[in-house]
Amino acid sequence: MNIEEADIDYSKLNSKEFEELCFDIILRLGFHSVVWRKGGADNGRDIQAKFTTINPLVENYIEEWFFECKLYSNGIPPDELSSKITWADAEQPQHFVLLTNSHLTNNCRTWINRTRDNNKPY
Repeated sequence: MNIEEADIDYSKLNSKEFEELCFDIILRLGFHSVVWRKGGADNGRDIQAKFTTINPLVENYIEEWFFECKLYSNGIPPDELSSKITWADAEQPQHFVLLTNSHLTNNCRTWINRTRDNNKPY
């Protein structure tokens, strides 16, 4: 069965159900070693996964991905992401992804642009 985004009523999901939806999407996209870090102490990500890129000309390589899931009725403020970015800085994944049904507030976009460091691997 194919489910389209329009088929999902986010107002009926709680945050755990939204994380479960994100987990299922990540699995369907071909990620492996997927870990749903349930509970309060998630060390800056709700889901952690690996993705293997197969390259016939050089060896395959595995990338580490962190996913943060935010179910919001309004925009996401910067204070919701600051600790997540701090954990990503400490653990150095190749990718950090925010999965949300909402949007970033203008303040959050400004904060991200001002704190962006091009030396980060993600």
